Amino acid sequence: MSLVAAQCPPFPVYIAVFALLGFYYLSKALVRVHHVSRKSPNKWFVLAASSVLVVFAFSAVMYSFYIVTNTMNEAIDDDFD
Repeated sequence: MSLVAAQCPPFPVYIAVFALLGFYYLSKALVRVHHVSRKSPNKWFVLAASSVLVVFAFSAVMYSFYIVTNTMNEAIDDDFD
């Protein structure tokens, strides 16, 4: 692992922060524009919230595949050393 990679927070932290910020600001804008009540959200609010969660889940799954593949590659490289 390089020195630069060791100093950066892990990638899922960035995904979680951007997903939460995006969800917060998107829901805030939808509440303001469409007068969405907290008790009965309309279809646009539900669509926006579910799309943010789907993107977050997809990113987390793809990152977990990256971790598994990277670990397997390092294990294979260690066998040849």
